[in-house]
Amino acid sequence: MNYYEKDNNTFNKDYFESAVELFIKKSKNKNESRYKSWEYCYNFFHSVHEKISDKKLSLKSPFGDDGQKWTYKDQLCLHLAFYMASWGMYRGSSFLLQNDYTIYYGVVDTIFEDKYKELWDDKKLFSGNIENKISSILNLYKDIQNALYRFKEFYDTKSYFCNDIEDKTEYNPKFLTIITKIILGTIGCFPALDRNFKYGFGISDGSKKSDFVEQTIRRVFDLVLNKKEEIKIALKEIKYAELPIMKAIDMYYFIKGQEDTFLYNLSFKKENFGTVTAEDIMEKIGAFSGVKTTKSRDAAKFLYNNICKEDIYVAREEIVVACKNAHQKILEFVRDNYKEEDDKKFEKD
Repeated sequence: MNYYEKDNNTFNKDYFESAVELFIKKSKNKNESRYKSWEYCYNFFHSVHEKISDKKLSLKSPFGDDGQKWTYKDQLCLHLAFYMASWGMYRGSSFLLQNDYTIYYGVVDTIFEDKYKELWDDKKLFSGNIENKISSILNLYKDIQNALYRFKEFYDTKSYFCNDIEDKTEYNPKFLTIITKIILGTIGCFPALDRNFKYGFGISDGSKKSDFVEQTIRRVFDLVLNKKEEIKIALKEIKYAELPIMKAIDMYYFIKGQEDTFLYNLSFKKENFGTVTAEDIMEKIGAFSGVKTTKSRDAAKFLYNNICKEDIYVAREEIVVACKNAHQKILEFVRDNYKEEDDKKFEKD
């Protein structure tokens, strides 16, 4: 199967609608939800970009009136840093953790360069010369990578730079998640290619070749171009027509990746995910009871976080039906397999 056929098979309009609605529901579940960090960051970057475009301020303009030497660049970097932290980019193994917010100074300068102004308007992102838009995103990737390159001495030891990629004109695949997450949270013209997205979309996570970055970006862009009208119709139907298309795609594959991982942990084969029924899932849950493997515990953790702890927080209809029909069995499955010191969490209300 070629990439065109493979990528198109990962998209389903009804599933897309359910996943986007689910993601938005999660962000509105409580006022302080981490899912809102993207919204705060994205909106602030766009409001500042609009003012800079209108010559009303610059990145060096003072922010606030408290006498501090804060600039809009400082505020942008702080927003970006918190968004990145709340979306898992400040774990102990991350080189970002070893630096303060000023690590993003060069990144912000890059993002606000005039040559990338065509990427800021979501309504025009998929019109005009598409090849120019893709080339701009590829150049943006490389420029953000190079803005972070001065921190090479630290993250060389953490394998963030591949030994065979020392030339700064090359794309570094080790940066794929970090850079695309930055792009999504600022301009919003491309989804964040994190673990869940890559698994849901079907992207290999092991490549060290620089052409892997370009190939991956083109694949995602081609998929969105091919499904653009379906996506727009779906967003209208669920009353989120103003949501940036690439953010909606990010939501969809984030949720799909989580749910595909759950099916994998129930020992379904990836090539069969599309034909899995609610009965199949219920049968697997029953068969896993008492089996304390890493996969079964991970499956139980997914069920606990998305079924037992809250309302049903899954988008795929077959999983929803299975969970509703096997609620007691799921509670037993979680109790038997999910490692948790406090067993009371698994007690039925």
